[in-house]
Amino acid sequence: MPKPDPEVAARIQAAAQRLLSGEALLDLERSAPAQLAAEAGVNRTRLYDTYPDLLADFTRQVEQRQAEPPAATPREQALIERVDALESDRRDLKERLAQANSEIDNRKRANEQFMRIINLVEREKQILEGRLSDARIRQRTDADTISALREQIMDITGAQTPHGVTPLRPLGSTPEDL
Repeated sequence: MPKPDPEVAARIQAAAQRLLSGEALLDLERSAPAQLAAEAGVNRTRLYDTYPDLLADFTRQVEQRQAEPPAATPREQALIERVDALESDRRDLKERLAQANSEIDNRKRANEQFMRIINLVEREKQILEGRLSDARIRQRTDADTISALREQIMDITGAQTPHGVTPLRPLGSTPEDL
């Protein structure tokens, strides 16, 4: 067995460190001993025959590295954190969008209800002012229509007649007429 050269041993150790840290020109895709020999600039046979202890140490480290997942580099860790932050932001924005859409839907429903109330009140006003033709609506029908309109308004708003407030009724009608 040839005598180990300290300079070659140092090159082999430096090559092993570069390969394990990912700084080497080669990667660990093919046979680890062949890559170590190529990275160190040493004949593979010489590596096996003269430096078996360095080769065994390197092989053990490669196997250990393959058994456990590699730690993320600072750059990879920063990217992972950025992706996590973006995913969190996306979830928050998605939730805010859902809330905004819900608010829009609620406002649309409220606007529709207000428009119905405005139309009903306008119709009641026209009836009370006598603007609708007498042929279509008579006094009794006016009272019935107004009462029905008020009920519709209460149904839309979910409100009851406020305490102490008497609902309006057409001129000339009595509470019994309603």
